[in-house]
Amino acid sequence: MRSDLLMVGLLSVAWCVMHSGLISRTVDAWLRKRLGAKYAFVRLGYVLASTAGFAVVLWYAGGLEAATLFRWEGTWAVARWTGLAAGLAVFFLGTRVYNNYYFLGFRQIRKYFRGVDPPRPVFRVSGILRYIRHPYYTATILLLVFMSDVTDVNAVWRSVFLVYTVVGTLLEERKLAAEFGDRYLRYKREVPMYLPWKWLKGKLR
Repeated sequence: MRSDLLMVGLLSVAWCVMHSGLISRTVDAWLRKRLGAKYAFVRLGYVLASTAGFAVVLWYAGGLEAATLFRWEGTWAVARWTGLAAGLAVFFLGTRVYNNYYFLGFRQIRKYFRGVDPPRPVFRVSGILRYIRHPYYTATILLLVFMSDVTDVNAVWRSVFLVYTVVGTLLEERKLAAEFGDRYLRYKREVPMYLPWKWLKGKLR
């Protein structure tokens, strides 16, 4: 393998390890104990660090000479735009059910300056969450697959991030089960992870 492609893979894996490690239950508990009330700033710091790290991967990969391996042409172009539209639609529906102000960390910081303890996550099932458990992960997978023609360079980081998305979903499932217990386990049994196949099955009967 070309050394630059290996570097793309290593940078991608390093980002995945950082992204997952920073929100692990062990690190989270340590930060809560260490920072006290200032823990309210952790989420925003995590978002900024993750965004900066991802930008570094794309910056390095974007500067490399790439050979095209596959083009979305002809009938494949229809599949590509369908996949992209589905990914964007699922992402939008996800924004309708998640508290993105909390997701980005702004709500926690506002609570800090008001002298109120940071809010704990709340488990709710509404909107698209009644059909799939992880709309943001579904959207990520669709966008990674259909975003552009496949080159030898982006095939490396796209593959790493696709695998990480699946692994990250499983890690998130463990974290949610530990946090919300039987309520989440029941939800997990009733609602599919990525695709609304139970809903579609009901519609086709």
